[in-house]
Amino acid sequence: MANELLNTKNIRKGAKGSFAVPKDFSPEGKRFAQSIVDNIQQLTGEKGNALDKAVTFNDLVNAGIAKKQFVLTDGGSNFVIGPGDNQGVDTPTAPTGASAGGGFQNILISWDYPSYSGHSHTEIFVHDSDNFAQVEVSKGRLSPKFLGQTTASVFSHQVGNGANKYYWIRHVNQNDVAGPTQGTSGLNGTTAADIAAQMGLLSEQLQDLPGFTALNTLINNSAGTAATIIRSTSAPTTRTDSSALQANDIWIDTDDNNQLYIRNSSNNGWEEARDGTLVTLVNSINTTVGDANSGLVQSVATAQANIVTLTNENSAQATSITNLTSSVGTNTASVNTLSTANATTNDRAGASYVLQVNANGHIAGFVVQTSASSSGQTTSDVIFQADRFRVVGSSGSGVTTPFTVVTSPFTQNGETVAAGTYITNAFIQNGAITNAQIGDLQVDNAKVTSGLSAAKITADQMNADRVKIDNLTLDTDGNGNLIIKNNGVVVNKLGSNSLGRVASVYVTNQAYSQQNFDLNSFKTTSPLHYFQSTDKLGFPTSTTFMGADSDGFAQLTIFGSQIKETGNFVVHYFVDFHGSVSGSSVESTAALNITESTSSSSANNTTTSSYLSVDNGKRGGSGSFHLTPLHRYFTVSLTAGRTYKFFLYAAGRNFGNQPGGASPTVTGGISVHRLNRV
Repeated sequence: MANELLNTKNIRKGAKGSFAVPKDFSPEGKRFAQSIVDNIQQLTGEKGNALDKAVTFNDLVNAGIAKKQFVLTDGGSNFVIGPGDNQGVDTPTAPTGASAGGGFQNILISWDYPSYSGHSHTEIFVHDSDNFAQVEVSKGRLSPKFLGQTTASVFSHQVGNGANKYYWIRHVNQNDVAGPTQGTSGLNGTTAADIAAQMGLLSEQLQDLPGFTALNTLINNSAGTAATIIRSTSAPTTRTDSSALQANDIWIDTDDNNQLYIRNSSNNGWEEARDGTLVTLVNSINTTVGDANSGLVQSVATAQANIVTLTNENSAQATSITNLTSSVGTNTASVNTLSTANATTNDRAGASYVLQVNANGHIAGFVVQTSASSSGQTTSDVIFQADRFRVVGSSGSGVTTPFTVVTSPFTQNGETVAAGTYITNAFIQNGAITNAQIGDLQVDNAKVTSGLSAAKITADQMNADRVKIDNLTLDTDGNGNLIIKNNGVVVNKLGSNSLGRVASVYVTNQAYSQQNFDLNSFKTTSPLHYFQSTDKLGFPTSTTFMGADSDGFAQLTIFGSQIKETGNFVVHYFVDFHGSVSGSSVESTAALNITESTSSSSANNTTTSSYLSVDNGKRGGSGSFHLTPLHRYFTVSLTAGRTYKFFLYAAGRNFGNQPGGASPTVTGGISVHRLNRV
């Protein structure tokens, strides 16, 4: 900024102070005049040390150190000098409060909004590993690891399921100076795995478990056991009930000294046991009531338990099978268990216990199994098969159920209970949920990475890069100033002590007719935008408007639908003359006239009528001040539902043509703001 002031190539327009010393000056006068010229040239920077150059307000404005501001005064408005946009820009500090957290598809990086002056934006860098040197932060946006930038204090990165990333962030000020990162260690963020895919993998693993196979065999086999013992003199091709053979079935060759064989895992052959033992603990049948021919129901109860040990060249296996069955007519209930322990010469071992209960084909059961492979990998599982699974704790006379797992829908008291897991109270430290329906949610810190849809949001503070409402985007300039597109705000109602724009119009380089009389003629009576000439009897003979245009050079209509409540409105207008000024007879003035209509949809276009008329007063004499804008602020009370039309007038006298020869023109505008002061 200071270098901009010292730039000797920047010559102030109209600031050159040199003049030739008249030849007819006396020697003393010439020395005095030359001294003045030397001093003026030093102050204007035409000669001497640039550090001795004088600085004007325009220099400060052009360098960005200061800027012009309009202020409202009782008599209109004035220019004042305020801080510039480049004033007080600090070196960025290191980000604080930075963190990264993953959802399912996106990782959200957040940090504290910086408090140093002149903040512009924050840059984000990303890497697959926590390696700060490879990120090359010093290259900024040219770094291959540069991800993006934002003016907010949050950034979302879409990475997909199961991704693991590291992030570094740094702040950048308005002079494009970057500060340090939050540290050399990256902010780690990980997204959740694809739950549907994980569930698919778990289902595939479940099908491969030997205990699960045994449990399903118990359910599906008509004999009701995962393995059955067959006594015969030759290799059987079916079970004794004519059902198909199953893996692990046991054949006792009664014609070969009760030699034991086991059905192989492929269920296509019998393997001879080198050492085998069969122990039958119970084998009894009790018939309590006669036969079906007598018309009586037959009741049968059986109990059987067998323990078998089998050993061959490659493996050893011990199996315990128990069957309890009760039947009354066509109703049958059974309890079956299968306990198996086996070991092989290739360093594999496994054990399982299966329990299955059956009531007329409706099954429940579980399996507990563990196995160890030759590579040292071990697995263990507990699997339940039931319509409902519950963990129940008894407390006093009541029964509490912390959770219930329902595998298939059922009806209770006339209401259908859907399949799912029901939990009374859950305490979860870390969870991943694909879809959630929550009736009442209380969250300390919510990070939404891809989108938030809500009928209503109530918040103490919202921190966002930009906000879009309908088709209007609210943004900031990075320096705490709100940016709204032109005509982006329409005020209906305001709270106490509030100000908002209702409507405005802006026109440029409008032609107008200069007037050849004293402009004070417009100031004698109100309205102030025209005057009337009269005859000797006082009757009007002609009407003269400012600029010789009855409608003025700019108009603004505010219909009744735009004025929602009666109250005070602030009106601002300005007029800027374009031309050249010479001589003392130049005059300029401006006025605004407002008409009122009780209709909400049509305006009063009679310009000689007036709801309110205001002006700026006449400016006279030579001077470039005629080319500076005329501003006027005032308040007016407007009634809801009525239509008001604003006519802006300008009058000039003895202006010369513009540089380049164009005729004098005028630029101006009108803006109306709702003021609600209590």
